Amino acid sequence: MPLLNALTKLEIHASDGTSLTCKYNPSDLTVKTGASWRTQPTPASGTAPPAQFIGTNPRSISMSLLFDDSWLGLGSLMSLFSGSIQDQVNTLLTWTNPTEASRGTDRPNPPTLTIFWGGHTRLSFQVYLSTVSAQYTEFNFTGEPSRAKVTCEFAEVPSTAPGQNPTSGTIPGRRTHLMTAGDSLHSIAHREYGKPALWRGLAAANGIDDPFRVPIGSSVLIPPREDAELLS
Repeated sequence: MPLLNALTKLEIHASDGTSLTCKYNPSDLTVKTGASWRTQPTPASGTAPPAQFIGTNPRSISMSLLFDDSWLGLGSLMSLFSGSIQDQVNTLLTWTNPTEASRGTDRPNPPTLTIFWGGHTRLSFQVYLSTVSAQYTEFNFTGEPSRAKVTCEFAEVPSTAPGQNPTSGTIPGRRTHLMTAGDSLHSIAHREYGKPALWRGLAAANGIDDPFRVPIGSSVLIPPREDAELLS
């Protein structure tokens, strides 16, 4: 089992269609979350005052990634065929910028990301890249970087917002659809928005990892078109 996990490469997939496969897996990975509580000190209280639970904090992931092509020894000539570490680092840096599709809207956003690393590592929740820091530690004879250590921090994107309508349990302006036989995210996107490609936005809004395995009877949140476009 350890050997199999060593061969499984960490992958990061972005909602704008780009992706990154890490040649070297991180040596450590930290997942962090917490709970928020509110207390109101009481002057006459002899012990800690009662606490009120406010909510669960979003999860965060931090890791250090190594990108190393120094072993190739052929400089920029080999990078013409295999790409360079600068291309991989630039992919991470670009994920902190608004996507091309969202720049023309009133809500420009960077892409949402999903991290996959083996079937037993449960990291497949939506995140955004909050900080990225690249340290170049080696350069080839042409002056191009051939080794870099990149520190990344990701923050969780909530799959759904809490309900605000006491009768429906959904946010005003959003509806739900009950999956029936023959339904798919593509068909729902076509029916609701006239654009099947917005199935990615539906998947992101509902935290769906596999769009082809949405069980019949599942309730799918239908966000406004602009939200679906931003998430696609």
